[in-house]
Amino acid sequence: PPLRAAARRGLPAMLPLRAPRPAIASLLLRDPATFTPHLAAEEYVAFHRAALAVIDALLVVPFAAAIGPFPPVARALVARFGLDWPTPAEWTEADAAAAYAIVDALTAARIGRARVTYSPRQPAERRAARAARKAHGLAALDAAAEADPRLARRLAEAEALHRACLAAAPAALRGEAPA
Repeated sequence: PPLRAAARRGLPAMLPLRAPRPAIASLLLRDPATFTPHLAAEEYVAFHRAALAVIDALLVVPFAAAIGPFPPVARALVARFGLDWPTPAEWTEADAAAAYAIVDALTAARIGRARVTYSPRQPAERRAARAARKAHGLAALDAAAEADPRLARRLAEAEALHRACLAAAPAALRGEAPA
């Protein structure tokens, strides 16, 4: 709804686009009491189906670009919506730290986990533990899809929606040279 509302109002809006399997596995790890693999896949499909309906009114930002340095995203936002906004020329370590602090604060407010951090600048053992949880979550999702043809079909639909949305992202944000 927020993306559709922004599109209806002609407001600049970005769709950070994460691939289905890691997005769904992350949701399952974050809230296993609420989401089953099938429900998480349904949520992904429903959200991206709605986003695809207004994709021409959005700036699609692939996940790698969304979590990387901000200047390319800012330039794409200004170009996409014809904005007269200044864009940062560089992205310093202090800028990245401030951005991750905001994300962490929003996460704590939204899901009540004050000690969760998404910063890549955390200690190596915490990064390793997080990577292991992610790998385990992906493996569990894949095993569930292998055992449940209905889930496998929903994941295939999610992949197709991801490809369709990704096609609307600027080439520079997809890591491609402009055509």
